[in-house]
Amino acid sequence: MNQNALAEKPVATYSLIGINVLVFLLETFSGGSEQVSTAVHFGALYLPLLTDNGEWWRIFTSMFLHFGIYHLGSNMLALFALGPNVEMVYGKSRFLMIYFFSGICGGLLTILTELTFQSYNVSAGASGAIFGLLGTYLVFALNPNTRRIFPLRRVLLSIVISLSPALTDPSISLTAHIGGLLGGTLMSFLLLPRRLGGKLDT
Repeated sequence: MNQNALAEKPVATYSLIGINVLVFLLETFSGGSEQVSTAVHFGALYLPLLTDNGEWWRIFTSMFLHFGIYHLGSNMLALFALGPNVEMVYGKSRFLMIYFFSGICGGLLTILTELTFQSYNVSAGASGAIFGLLGTYLVFALNPNTRRIFPLRRVLLSIVISLSPALTDPSISLTAHIGGLLGGTLMSFLLLPRRLGGKLDT
């Protein structure tokens, strides 16, 4: 790995955390972060508003909204834990590409699922984007140059543990998590830095 890159601070990661916290405070002082009406007003994902009003930008804005302090705290803690390694290896621009692409993939899979089952929910949160970072760790675990630092079994266990709450709690969007994970894995592979070049183990 590039030692200069590793010495840089993960500014993009910290900036994303700051933006999420700021938006949460705005939600809190504008009616309450746990109020569905507040979330919709700030740009939460609600399919009828996309299909009927053309508000497709909600796929993006919903990534910065959270329902309550626990939702925010758990996501920001995960971002703080996962983001720096990804940013320092890929650089700020590629890190942000992975992050936002993952969040968008999570939103798109949620939309596809809701269209299929005709069941609409108001959804928001950074978890799709954060699961994309777990996808990056999976790429690390499969790469000969980084797999010793990121053991495959440990990464897979982390993914399973992270996905498990959504299997029993209907308020957690499993589709956003899976969509983000798949999108992050794909984008991380496509953007793999040259210094980590080489075929992934299969």
